[in-house]
Amino acid sequence: AQIGARPQYVPLVSLHLRTVRDAQVLRKPETLVYRCRHPGFIPFRVILERLAGTQSPFVFHEDLIAESGPLPYEDIAAFHAAVLLPHVPNSGSFADLYALGLPLFLPAEPHIYRWMWDFSDLFAGPGGDARKRSRAPLKLRERRADLD
Repeated sequence: AQIGARPQYVPLVSLHLRTVRDAQVLRKPETLVYRCRHPGFIPFRVILERLAGTQSPFVFHEDLIAESGPLPYEDIAAFHAAVLLPHVPNSGSFADLYALGLPLFLPAEPHIYRWMWDFSDLFAGPGGDARKRSRAPLKLRERRADLD
């Protein structure tokens, strides 16, 4: 049980990646629109497709996954850039795309907060369960210190 204990924060640094985008070797002129589970992504996609028209420079990650399964990092790194709408505050996809050296397009402030905090209850975000943002009462924290 964790009573007032705070686990160490371990940032996502994507050490598992062995690929880095080589700007000199651009194999795909399209921009990858990375998949997003936020419900607002569907209308965003419809609007983006309509604005881009038939000569769209965008390729949707979900379509590629449906056609051929998960993309290797080498294939992702070959895109010109990526559009990412993070749906949670600590998005693993952001860390991976950033580590690849891929140019990223993200929502600007304050809009990015609307995207990522909507589903932030898991991360003790606003609108979530307030108990996740609170600390144990002082009496319990003192008792826990005695046990250490």
